[in-house]
Amino acid sequence: MRQRKQSGAGPATATGFTLLETLVALALAGLALIVTLALLAQEPRAHRRLDAHRRALDALGAALEAVRAGRLTPAGGPIDPAAAGLEPMPFLDLRAEVHDLSPPGLARLVVVASYAVDGRRVERRVETLLWRPP
Repeated sequence: MRQRKQSGAGPATATGFTLLETLVALALAGLALIVTLALLAQEPRAHRRLDAHRRALDALGAALEAVRAGRLTPAGGPIDPAAAGLEPMPFLDLRAEVHDLSPPGLARLVVVASYAVDGRRVERRVETLLWRPP
């Protein structure tokens, strides 16, 4: 902000911003607005992505819990969501992979959740060891 000096014995002239200072301030405010709008435009996509990820992790946890409780027999291939105690989710595919290890009765169980979000296919996996008496 510029202030004009008093000239002689007369009163001081008005003070104020120059045109250049005003234009710089408007440009900075416009830039801040553009950045804020860009962040707000990305928020719904991030919400969809996080929600799909949360649902996939919930389904993986439910499938592992069903195996632990004996409601679901682990075998390689697709997992029926109803058998795992889940409501059907058309966007989500669950499958199990069972790899026998040594000693007999020990197996590595891999449960995979596959889903699409924003046109991109995503896979989440959970691995655990499983003891099945021979």
